[in-house]
Amino acid sequence: MPAAAAVAVFAGATPIVWFLSSRRITPGQMIGLLLLCQVLVHLGAPQADMSMGPTMLGGHLVATAVSALVLARGESFVWQLARRLALRVAPLLRPVPPVPSVRLLPPVSEPRSLRDVRLVHSRSLRGPPVGLV
Repeated sequence: MPAAAAVAVFAGATPIVWFLSSRRITPGQMIGLLLLCQVLVHLGAPQADMSMGPTMLGGHLVATAVSALVLARGESFVWQLARRLALRVAPLLRPVPPVPSVRLLPPVSEPRSLRDVRLVHSRSLRGPPVGLV
């Protein structure tokens, strides 16, 4: 295959692969894409190299089926790995709640004596009982 044909195939396949890289592809879709790629490569090849006999056709079908099986297994592994990594990384990406600011108490202007504390306590006990009004 000439270098220009290989570059053309690579340039044509790159946007398609980029588009499909964010989607899960079923094995049937994988076989269809591989067959389409093989047909396009054969159509881009010089006519002298294109001899599609039954042996070559059978070889392409077997190679496509094996490639689709291997790629489907690899894709399943990659999606499973991505899911597991997402479960481990997602908690790290959550925003951390801000630390509440500490409000300092105003300074005591005068120190209290023990007598003041006893008076405050005794004042709260004076008066009528709460439930009998």
